[in-house]
Amino acid sequence: MVRVRLRYVVPVALSVLVGAMTISVLVPPRPLTVDEDGEERGETFGTDAVRYRLMKLTDRFGRMPANTYTKAKGQVNLLKWGGLARRLESTPAAPLDPRMFTATSPAAGLPAAAAATNTISPGSWRWLGPGNIGGRIRSLVINPATPTTMFAGGVGGGIWKTTNGGASWSPLADFMAVLSVASLAINPITPSVMYAGTGEGYLNGDSLRGDGIFKSTDSGTTWTQLASTANSSFWQVNRLAVSPNGSVLLAATRSGLFRSTNAGVSFTRVAVPEAADVRIEPPRPPRPQWWL
Repeated sequence: MVRVRLRYVVPVALSVLVGAMTISVLVPPRPLTVDEDGEERGETFGTDAVRYRLMKLTDRFGRMPANTYTKAKGQVNLLKWGGLARRLESTPAAPLDPRMFTATSPAAGLPAAAAATNTISPGSWRWLGPGNIGGRIRSLVINPATPTTMFAGGVGGGIWKTTNGGASWSPLADFMAVLSVASLAINPITPSVMYAGTGEGYLNGDSLRGDGIFKSTDSGTTWTQLASTANSSFWQVNRLAVSPNGSVLLAATRSGLFRSTNAGVSFTRVAVPEAADVRIEPPRPPRPQWWL
């Protein structure tokens, strides 16, 4: 009798076991819930874990963007650099050492010991601003008659002036038609005559368009647009240069290199295509024949 009972019990037990396994496969996994801390929880193995992982990698449209982590890391770096820049801008400038603007040659009448201590080293330089305004400083010129008077051209902040060697700065002509100043030049013969080129032509994504070249005859107090530059050829003036005798004005723009011999009344294009920089060098002595 016992043997007969066992013959029926074994198949029944196997049927129950197979049925339980079938139900576990057909029934979907338990949905995600929220624990006491508000965190999502669920199965961490099998198909549920794969489904949860895919859900975190896709956006709200079910798509999986490329380079997601790389883009996120780049955004974090931008936030860090922005915070560092703001901290630098809010840091007060150190007092300016007047020795940086004194002669360093014994021939200038200074003792040899004083000349040795007045040499300029990289450690003597510190960012003085203006850093609380924003924009890029594209140009810096020094008055040849008064070296402590300097002018800085900012793409987003116009023209700034200092009369104490950079210890403090003040804005000039905040009501100019265009404040995206990318280049400055001073007439070496008449330092009160200055030129300001507007607009960036360096193909940067955040470049600002200009509106020609402006001229000042009172050391930067007032500015007037040169009528000859009120056109698209002078929307991006990258660099200006004045000849040593003050008779020639060169303008490097996105449209080419322009030359004026009448203080900007008219310009002639002398080179194409775009020009990023220009300078006027003094004439060099002729090279000896053996040099060739």
